[in-house]
Amino acid sequence: MKHVFIINSQCSKRQQQKLKEDIQSTFATEDYQIEYTTYKGHAKVLASMHAQKMIPMRIYACGGDGTVHEVVNGILPYAHVQLGILPIGTGNDFVKAFPALTKHTFLTLQNYQQAHCIPVDVIMVDDQASINTVSAGLDVHVTYHVDKFKHLPFAYGSLPYYLGLLVSMAGKIWNNYALKIDGNRELTDDFLFVVVGNGRCYGGGYCPTPDAKVDDGWLDYSLIRKVSRRKILLLSKKYKKGTHTAYSAWVQSGRLKSLQILTNGLLIRLNLDGELYETSDPIIHIEEKKILLALPVEKKAYAHETNRSAVCK
Repeated sequence: MKHVFIINSQCSKRQQQKLKEDIQSTFATEDYQIEYTTYKGHAKVLASMHAQKMIPMRIYACGGDGTVHEVVNGILPYAHVQLGILPIGTGNDFVKAFPALTKHTFLTLQNYQQAHCIPVDVIMVDDQASINTVSAGLDVHVTYHVDKFKHLPFAYGSLPYYLGLLVSMAGKIWNNYALKIDGNRELTDDFLFVVVGNGRCYGGGYCPTPDAKVDDGWLDYSLIRKVSRRKILLLSKKYKKGTHTAYSAWVQSGRLKSLQILTNGLLIRLNLDGELYETSDPIIHIEEKKILLALPVEKKAYAHETNRSAVCK
């Protein structure tokens, strides 16, 4: 098997250098290649280019959720390609779908030598795939500002998300959405957030869909109605922990196969795995078992988190 490491060049030089040294040491006797992105969208291009070679391959997304998003879209048509994730980016939220596996577990390359593969679902919007979340509302404004803040030299970890939220709260914080759930149930209301999750977390550690599983054939959703700014402060800690779903007066949650946002042909901006995307009348739906995800093996405690399949070949 060939191992291809696609490294987001926006990650810190120190992380890039350490990762390069680890790859060279761990995969010294393997067929491997290291690629560096040079522009937005480049990870998708690189992943697709390698996947088209039609040989057994594992492509590692080395960066944050945006890098994972691009690699997923690059390998989506190629069933022979496995996805590995080395979370060295800003948010690294998708890997939190596996709480028994630490960030260190994912970053220890030796743990991929006997990796376990699971086929995971993806969320589709038009021809775009999201492996973690798709959302509309306040968090789209936050994402827009996060893109600016995360390039500041002092903005590490979750700080860009907090700064993005602070700026976004100064403007309009809700939108009126007409929604159609699974093609029949219709709902119109003023919402702060409309979130569909394959994974559990987004936005630097917030947990809108705490019960989501990446391979169960369902998408979880969380709809948060318009509330005052004061109540947002109350809800924010609950939202981060994933306990907000208990507040049924403000929050509607559940599982679905598809959700359409009716916009009467007008463009709407969505957040796909932390990447902004514009479309109209989007149908957000599930495609089951589309990506073969290679999970690092250090702890076996994650077996109950997924319907685990065979060791990766």
